[in-house]
Amino acid sequence: MNKAEYLDELRACLQGRVDNVELNRQIEYYSTYIDNEINRGRSEQEILAELGSARLIAKTILQTYQLRDDPISRQYADNNYNQEETSEMDTTESFGDRIRRILKIAIILIFVVLILGVIFKVVTVVIPVIIMILLITTIFRLFGHGGHGGRWR
Repeated sequence: MNKAEYLDELRACLQGRVDNVELNRQIEYYSTYIDNEINRGRSEQEILAELGSARLIAKTILQTYQLRDDPISRQYADNNYNQEETSEMDTTESFGDRIRRILKIAIILIFVVLILGVIFKVVTVVIPVIIMILLITTIFRLFGHGGHGGRWR
């Protein structure tokens, strides 16, 4: 199916069920959408596959069109749309918060590993020096130093 066939099928499904202004508005919208996507480098087949069946789109348009003429249904649809929009925003925000939290944990872990690495390097250098100092002071205490004599008299 190509763009012309798709739009013809959409037109046939809507013809006589919506007024001509709405029919032309919908056909123009989908025609422009397809053209814009083609200009972005996508193939016509890919775009039409993404849109799905023209009959399903027509069904959705008809349901929306009928709601537009019924004030009670319109109020319900508006409320439902607002709830869905808020729910999607909450999900997006919590996903963003989750990503930020994971990044913070990763940064903290990297920082801790770096600090432990520095401490380990310092300890590997300092401990042998401390051991040597302790050995030297122990030897001096055991054997005495500088002519004072040690414990061996």
